[in-house]
Amino acid sequence: MAAFTRPDGLKVQIKATDVIRARRVIYGETKNKDVKSRIDWGQMQLVMEPIEEVSSRIKTELEAAKKHVFMCLHSRDGTPIWFNATKAVGPMPLIPMRQDGVVHSAIKLMGYRQYVTETPEQVRKLLKEYGGTIFVPGN
Repeated sequence: MAAFTRPDGLKVQIKATDVIRARRVIYGETKNKDVKSRIDWGQMQLVMEPIEEVSSRIKTELEAAKKHVFMCLHSRDGTPIWFNATKAVGPMPLIPMRQDGVVHSAIKLMGYRQYVTETPEQVRKLLKEYGGTIFVPGN
């Protein structure tokens, strides 16, 4: 299990195979300026470690377990969004208000769309290679 620091300073142990997504915190998620990352794993956990460290720890544990499924796509500002490819569906079509020239595709995680800068073709290739579900319109 990977250990991370909660906002109250205590350690939390998270089993890497339970992690669905990890990303940097975004505006409004916390007022604590020391909180750097968000980990979604059946519950949402804010942690003090930066996303580069969080993703490295999770990836290392998964690779040791021979489960290389923790992949990275990018948000509209270019920051990494790490996710368990086996739990993702995509590429999802964009809704008209999201067609801004920066966001090119989306994946579905935990029932929500995660918009990414990668093209639908790039998303499809990654999900196919790492065990994700390919979205087929009409099914």
